[in-house]
Amino acid sequence: MEGTAGREVEFNEGFREIQGLIRRYHPVSILKEALVYLYAPAKSKFDRTSRQPWLIMLLIKWVFLDVLSKKPMGRPSITQGQLQGLLQKVLDLTDSDRMPNEYEDLRLFFRALAYQQFFYQADGKLVDIARQETIFAKVPENHYFKTKFLKGVGLSIESFLRLSFALLASVGKQGMVLSREHLFALCPPFSPIEVDAFLRAVSVEVNDLNQTLTATDVDGRGPGEFLQQTPFLKFPLVKVGNQYWCVSPHVLSRSLGHFVYDYLKRDDVNSFNAPFGKAFESYVGKWLRKSKLPMVDENELMRGLSGQGGVVDFLVADGDSNVLIDAKGVEMAQRGMAALRKGDVRRATETSLLKAFKQGHEVVSRLPSVNSKNPVISQRSKNYLLAVTYKELYIGNGRTLAGVVGNAELDKIRANYALEHQIPIENIYFLTIHEFEELMDMVGCGKVGFVEFLERAKLADSSPDTQKFTFEMHLDELARHVGRSVPLIDVLKEMRDELAKKVPAFAASRYAVKEGKKDDTA
Repeated sequence: MEGTAGREVEFNEGFREIQGLIRRYHPVSILKEALVYLYAPAKSKFDRTSRQPWLIMLLIKWVFLDVLSKKPMGRPSITQGQLQGLLQKVLDLTDSDRMPNEYEDLRLFFRALAYQQFFYQADGKLVDIARQETIFAKVPENHYFKTKFLKGVGLSIESFLRLSFALLASVGKQGMVLSREHLFALCPPFSPIEVDAFLRAVSVEVNDLNQTLTATDVDGRGPGEFLQQTPFLKFPLVKVGNQYWCVSPHVLSRSLGHFVYDYLKRDDVNSFNAPFGKAFESYVGKWLRKSKLPMVDENELMRGLSGQGGVVDFLVADGDSNVLIDAKGVEMAQRGMAALRKGDVRRATETSLLKAFKQGHEVVSRLPSVNSKNPVISQRSKNYLLAVTYKELYIGNGRTLAGVVGNAELDKIRANYALEHQIPIENIYFLTIHEFEELMDMVGCGKVGFVEFLERAKLADSSPDTQKFTFEMHLDELARHVGRSVPLIDVLKEMRDELAKKVPAFAASRYAVKEGKKDDTA
């Protein structure tokens, strides 16, 4: 059968076969054997990734979404061989997934794969814990972030992040199983009430899995499910008896690395957006100042520019170049992650990347008539635009933006500005906050110039042989020559040392933070 309808039929037939196999075995035994397979020793990162953990997460989801999983009495346990046979059925079913030629632009297909797979291939990012410490914990006690989190979770942000640090260390040594007692022993400074509040926040009871998964299962079964983010990002631990089973160290790391942000946003997005937008803009400005380059913020731009119009958050002068920077504390909704059509990405980026594109052009068009005493606010021969996001959008540069939203959409914006005021599409980049931190750290340390690096990236991206999918790949290339930068190293050391004073084992743990060491911190 050909076409979308044919693949729907193929998927439904294959899924019914898989569901029939699932119902032969006790669901908890499938969970256990799936994790045994996932955690088995691997020869290399490639060997571990070849197990396709995203499909393991999908199988576990299907097992516990089944309404009959609530009444498994009398079912035998699955063996490892039977489990791998079941996983092969899931792998075979991916043939019913969307084909690359169904995507309006091939870059949409690559974005969908990136969202599905990339974080399973990354090293644990303790720097994400440190970033949450800086943005969410270093605020006044009566701040919205702290009061809302404490009320909802029953634990302070500071304690949550330190327990997250400890848990990441524990899972690395303990494998898939973590006991409540072990966490108590690991973290004696925390009370039982605090540890229990933490575990409740990041786990789900195995007997509640069906109800919990069903509540978030909006789209139901279909081929598009293969590209969806796993729901276990919300609860990476499953409580089975007195044990907590970690569904994946990568899912755990990703979940804890963004937990405070995700929880506060999920709890009340409308109340969260305003304080977070302000905090994120301030955080980007803090890192920008590490470049030691002349800069102004949006308030100075509004005072210094003539006429009316939008402004970006920051303007940096580097030689005869202006770098315009806009902080967009956003993430991509599921529909935008796996979008087949450019229109879906356009709608998902209207208030972020497309808005930054417009604001950048408005600033450039107003610079020629400026009459400001501030030497930074001046027309220069080259203009660059950077938008910094909190999470990955996998739209690395202006060319990719044109590809995934449609060049016609950008032309509509450009049509409002004279040709000499248009920012070249190759001078536009979109960075995650982690990428921006690392770039500013390298610029501040004198390893590379700001515009110098942008020019290097632009040159590489001008050829299909050297172009990069993400901005981080440009940073990796530079690091091979000048050494790795470890952003937030001071925050990581402070958190580690604080725990080490109370728990001596931390001083010698595998999470000992060292200058320039990437594997455990970046």
